Amino acid sequence: MITTPAASVPARASAELLARIVAQFEPDRLRVVEVPEWGRPDEAGELVPFKVCHLPVTLADMSKMHARRDGWRDTMFDRSLWLLMNKAADETGQLIFNPDRTTDEGKADFEILATKVDPFIITRIAAAMIGG
Repeated sequence: MITTPAASVPARASAELLARIVAQFEPDRLRVVEVPEWGRPDEAGELVPFKVCHLPVTLADMSKMHARRDGWRDTMFDRSLWLLMNKAADETGQLIFNPDRTTDEGKADFEILATKVDPFIITRIAAAMIGG
């Protein structure tokens, strides 16, 4: 017979397990995805990949991503864009992209990423963010 966790696990044991699970996940540690295609040469002419940093993608993030209803479609590409717009940061933890920022030509970061950037690089970064 399966019992509910409240009835079968003492509160202390449950709290200890949750603490171990959180410690393993390291929710405050920035992860890094290297993107060679977005890199630039250093002083010696060697290519230095661009680093997309991010906090780990949580189930709460994924729920927000799938709940989008403001013009986004629930496709792999839109989910990938959502992740980049909402999680991609520089090495200091500052978000790289801003949904409210527009260029001199009046294009928003989202529009540029959606129409002028290789979608397979975007999805590769998003997959690494989810898996990493």
